[in-house]
Amino acid sequence: MRFSYLITTLACATTSVLALSPAGWRAQSIYQVLTDRFARTDGSTTAVCDTGDQIYCGGSWQGIINHLDYIQDMGFTAVSGR
Repeated sequence: MRFSYLITTLACATTSVLALSPAGWRAQSIYQVLTDRFARTDGSTTAVCDTGDQIYCGGSWQGIINHLDYIQDMGFTAVSGR
């Protein structure tokens, strides 16, 4: 199965992005993720993250990349990150 990426931010940490036609995107199952909250690069889960105090939670593009198998195993074929 091919895994496609939809990036909705201005900066992108990946080196390539697959461009699909509109019909191709309609056929995707898109997992939307808030980059800062999803996963840290080092995999840690104990750092302080209080969104009420607007503290950066430490999630990263690499953290998402490290979990692409997990996302794909849930049946998603594309990722939208913000």
